[in-house]
Amino acid sequence: MNRGKIQGGFILLSRKLLRSGILTKPPLFIKAWTWMLLQASFKDHGDLKRGQFFTSYQRMSKALAHKVGYRTVRPTKRELEGVTKYLTKVGAMVLMKVLHGMVITILNYSYYQNSKNYEGANEGANEGANDVLIPRKKGGKKEEPPAFFSLKERYNQELIDHVFRAIASCRKSNKVADSVLLAQLQKWERFPVQQVETGIRTYLEKDYAAQGKAESYLMGIIRNQKKNQPKLEASNQSLPKEITPENVEALYEN
Repeated sequence: MNRGKIQGGFILLSRKLLRSGILTKPPLFIKAWTWMLLQASFKDHGDLKRGQFFTSYQRMSKALAHKVGYRTVRPTKRELEGVTKYLTKVGAMVLMKVLHGMVITILNYSYYQNSKNYEGANEGANEGANDVLIPRKKGGKKEEPPAFFSLKERYNQELIDHVFRAIASCRKSNKVADSVLLAQLQKWERFPVQQVETGIRTYLEKDYAAQGKAESYLMGIIRNQKKNQPKLEASNQSLPKEITPENVEALYEN
């Protein structure tokens, strides 16, 4: 039976969410993140760019409310600020305050909302159950899964995948343990995203991996990058009083 087209469009959710740090947070975090993805513009629309949407904490509180019996429970502004602060910290979004609210930009939106970037619609259909089991030590407590995905999301995904392959090429087996990559991501977190990505590009462009210079050499390059480049944190930007095509465009050019 042909039911016709489903109205309202759709979003893509990567199975990487199963290994992300957001699932170790309270339920409001994943609920808010899913809502944000659904709110984001699929294409440039008016004053908003692809992956952006306009909202306020009051609107978010109303949209993310739930029922407890006959009572409506709405998340507080403080709780929502905790969510946006976390998502900003892990590089999932950027928040810009504007007149009567804020503009939220979903980072890497185009990459994750493009089905061509996924290995296959059915591949890994049975993944999940075994992948997210947390191993137990005999007689001990559950171990926390590493926040690999959350840390990796801070950066350009294609760039990170490229440098990870370069690091692996320095091994005889052409493989590198996930624990090694996680350790690098944790070290990079101490530096601004732009500084890390600039260092990675230098490492790749000069093909240091071909010389057998692995992650420790890359770390030195990142550490020694010039730090006089302007930070891209939204809190340090000059924010417009209202949204217009001109001032939104200017924020992205700065």
